[in-house]
Amino acid sequence: GGSSSDKGKAPMEADVDHLRVLEQAIEEQRSEHQVLASKVDKLDSKVDTLNNKFDMIIALLQKP
Repeated sequence: GGSSSDKGKAPMEADVDHLRVLEQAIEEQRSEHQVLASKVDKLDSKVDTLNNKFDMIIALLQKP
């Protein structure tokens, strides 16, 4: 009965392949999230510098 043992083995391998695909997708999503996070960080710092510039401009305008 070699064929019957093969049948029992096939679904397992399919599951393993499926898991690998899932893992890959998760890894890709993770790296995308990291890229997004760094972009947000850069945006935050840009906003901070903008705010500082505005503060400076307002301070200059308020000078008598």
